[in-house]
Amino acid sequence: MSKVEIFQGKDGFYFRIVEENGSVVLISESYTTRANAKKGAESVLRNVNSSSGVVRKIAKNGKHFFVVRSSKNGKILGKSSPYSSQTGREWGITKVSKARI
Repeated sequence: MSKVEIFQGKDGFYFRIVEENGSVVLISESYTTRANAKKGAESVLRNVNSSSGVVRKIAKNGKHFFVVRSSKNGKILGKSSPYSSQTGREWGITKVSKARI
């Protein structure tokens, strides 16, 4: 099962959703406090299951990825790792939806 990790980077606190094998599925934007990063992670877990919460995209290099947005204000809460296919991207969305803090 995927899990949420909160950590401190150079410019603030972040969360990432990590698969059992250690691969990063999604990483957040920067937050000023650990508590805010935790709230952001909780928001991702709520919004990933809403129809407006997940935006599927394709990068210029052809890689598939997704972002999770707040259903309240549309702010991007996290961005996935790149995937070589739509199937991989959908797998990543499923992993985020099943993650636990």
